[in-house]
Amino acid sequence: LGDISLLRAASKVRIRLGSAMQQQGYKISGASLNKYNELGYCLPTAWSSSTNTLQLYQEGCFRPFGSAVSTPLPFSVNNSGTEAVIYMPEFASQGVSDPITLTLTDGKGATDNYKLQFKNYVGGLAGETSFDIVRNHIYEYNISGITTGNELVLTCVVQPWIPREE
Repeated sequence: LGDISLLRAASKVRIRLGSAMQQQGYKISGASLNKYNELGYCLPTAWSSSTNTLQLYQEGCFRPFGSAVSTPLPFSVNNSGTEAVIYMPEFASQGVSDPITLTLTDGKGATDNYKLQFKNYVGGLAGETSFDIVRNHIYEYNISGITTGNELVLTCVVQPWIPREE
């Protein structure tokens, strides 16, 4: 058959605790998506006019379904509390404040809630411009610390969701 290029209808959002946070005893005790599309299109824009699915990897195939809800949707947290994952359809996040709530527990059992944005982070702080959640991409938050002002120090990396063979 040759190569078959598949395009996922969803995106993946992953939150990870860095090794320094883990060594200090922090764990992810919960995370929720606060605003998202409840439904999504299986097929991207221009699917019927393309001759190869590789053409659909471009940002121009963005096709969010207008079905936004605000009922918190929980992430799946792994047993060690070091990673939380959720899969979601495309979402136009411009103007949405605090789309993700993250709950961390420290080594003494105290919990705190933090808000994450769909934005680029510079020096651990969210930038001004939101980005849309696009199918077939991974949005990965890596938390490396907490400032004395109780702000998370993190990065958010967005990349195409391409399987890696190791």
